Amino acid sequence: MLFMFCIKCGKDAFVGNFCEQCYLEKKDLFILKKVKMRYCDNCGKYYTQKEKVSPEEMEHFISGQIEEKGNIKNIEIKVSKRVDKIHAVIVAKGSIKPSKISITDRKEFSIYPKKIKCNSCAKILGNYHEAVIQIRGLKKENIIREIGKLIKNDELAGILKLKEGYDVKIVDKPVAARAVQILREKFTVKRSFKLVGEKKGRKIYRNFYAVR
Repeated sequence: MLFMFCIKCGKDAFVGNFCEQCYLEKKDLFILKKVKMRYCDNCGKYYTQKEKVSPEEMEHFISGQIEEKGNIKNIEIKVSKRVDKIHAVIVAKGSIKPSKISITDRKEFSIYPKKIKCNSCAKILGNYHEAVIQIRGLKKENIIREIGKLIKNDELAGILKLKEGYDVKIVDKPVAARAVQILREKFTVKRSFKLVGEKKGRKIYRNFYAVR
């Protein structure tokens, strides 16, 4: 009978040329994906190439960067944030086949976000808006409250209070259209548009919605 011994410590081999302990020492229970991130110093949100991440969602985001290499039973993530650095400590417990021994794997990694102005904030700061919801009539206060529920702050270019009501400037047309579709269920809406410029030979129109 041929006996195999661990080439590292000399104990009986478990897998290949390693004993169970030495085999586990050279294995990762998990690894971390490489992450590039940007930080908007106006709205405070973080951005990757594919998604937007609020500071409150950072632990959930970090958990999505974990690639399991074993059978993880429990995992803890602690994240500390600064404007220029996100630091995560990840502690996982589990096992790596064919071993059944429970092991703990602890890793730390840091992300250094690049400071930017995100597209929405750049548009807002430049007073860019593709649509205006004009709130008029006796129900104007009810309408402005409804809009506050339908449109996020980073979708608003501004709200102008007028004697006759409010002009709500919306950064993107689809956002305005989505909100107006809901407002139609309770209020009267009339749509119009206005030519506001031209870019690369293409005429640019701004949508207006009169809501009463």
